[in-house]
Amino acid sequence: MARAPVAVMVASAAVLAACGTLAPERRAWLADLVALETAAATGRPAEALALASDLLARTPGDADRCPVLLARARALGSACRPLDACRPLDAVQAYDEVRAACGDLPETSAHGLMDLAVLVRARAPDPRAALPILRAVVMRFPDAPVAKRAVVRIEDAVSRTSGAAALVEELRLLYAKVARSEVGPYGARTCCSRRRA
Repeated sequence: MARAPVAVMVASAAVLAACGTLAPERRAWLADLVALETAAATGRPAEALALASDLLARTPGDADRCPVLLARARALGSACRPLDACRPLDAVQAYDEVRAACGDLPETSAHGLMDLAVLVRARAPDPRAALPILRAVVMRFPDAPVAKRAVVRIEDAVSRTSGAAALVEELRLLYAKVARSEVGPYGARTCCSRRRA
């Protein structure tokens, strides 16, 4: 669910470097967003949640609220490690808020749904528990890069719990719905290596 800290730091530096031509209040807002994303990705949920509350209070538009809402949901999800350290319903509600507010931003919505699947998988003893959410990622956002990761996770869960025949049937049904997309069998690229993305 959380991105690698090095990748977050590199992306943060690029965002902050691009802020030179922005108004001071926008530059400060972006710096706080970078700090929020960094705190959420590096396992500091309390800090991330405090930053998210502050940013949401001073962010008027939905487009600007969406990255804040997603980072807040990630922070709530990261608070669930160790698994007994959180109230998972809070994270689920936060991801539902991302879905409701960011429906017009498919990339944000796709990442939110994938993060929720990862959270469910981390908390559930059955590897198949996240399958409905992973299927939804693929079917709703088949051309998003995150859909490829969802297919790999579906492959992993089904092959480990139900065997090769069940995996073939799972992928056949899934691909029938997304045949001409990035993750489909006739898409621009074949997707599913056995490596987890």
